[in-house]
Amino acid sequence: MPHRPPPARSPRPLRQAPGKPGDFDFLNGNWKISHRQKPPGAKEWITFKGEATCWSILGGVGSIEELRIPERNFSGMGLRLLDVEKRLWNDFWVNAKSGVLTTPGLPVTSRMAWAPSPRRKRRGGRR
Repeated sequence: MPHRPPPARSPRPLRQAPGKPGDFDFLNGNWKISHRQKPPGAKEWITFKGEATCWSILGGVGSIEELRIPERNFSGMGLRLLDVEKRLWNDFWVNAKSGVLTTPGLPVTSRMAWAPSPRRKRRGGRR
């Protein structure tokens, strides 16, 4: 009898931990960022430098991130707001070129991975 692989299982949805004020306080401060992007169909990754300034507002119920990528003439702002009743974070974004604020629930086209870097320069915020 030929070997058959087990049937494919549907991926389980990720469980999101309940949000609370201050969840993004760890980002507060000034950051040097190294971006990596692989355009659709490309074989090679593109890398570029950026910087961000992050701070909390409204007693930790909101978090603002101003992103700057000088070599691409790009800047934008992320706004995270906690729905206190539902205990869920909503992520908004505005590109400085359009000035249009996105609404939560739009498809995510990028992913962030945090990795410690010995060269990271951080000023301000908590250490």
